[in-house]
Amino acid sequence: MTSRAKIVVSGYYGCGNVGDEAVLAGILEAFRRRSGDETEIVALSQNPEATTRLHGIHSAYRMSPAIVRETLKGSQLLLSGGGSLLQDTTSLRSLIYYLWVVRVALRMKLPVMFYAQGIGPFRRPISRALVRLIANRVNAITVRDEHSFALLKKIGVNRPPINL
Repeated sequence: MTSRAKIVVSGYYGCGNVGDEAVLAGILEAFRRRSGDETEIVALSQNPEATTRLHGIHSAYRMSPAIVRETLKGSQLLLSGGGSLLQDTTSLRSLIYYLWVVRVALRMKLPVMFYAQGIGPFRRPISRALVRLIANRVNAITVRDEHSFALLKKIGVNRPPINL
């Protein structure tokens, strides 16, 4: 019996935003088409019970550092996205949270992918610096539009290659 690969997805899930829930549904559908039952997807969620009910997957409370670390343990990949997670117009605190999750995964030596991200806007120089620092350490980046691609290049993200 082979064990299933575990992928943790970090985004704005379980917060009642229909668009973000649709993004998660799309991610799940893409993985189900490619790998069938071979991949377990676990979402970090503000409301794990609602996320599990809505999407039929395991989920874990995203605001507990201990739970986030435990969820990442034993996984093979952190998928950060999709959506506009990496911006500071909502709040600097939100940006720091999403970068913190990525940093935890990187410290655990997990591969990290920015998936279908909409990048920016950034109102603060510290936001650009933090995104540059973390983004240059991830394993793969895909963005959803030309503006996001150009903004990452402008702030100095030069590895890994950015895919539009």
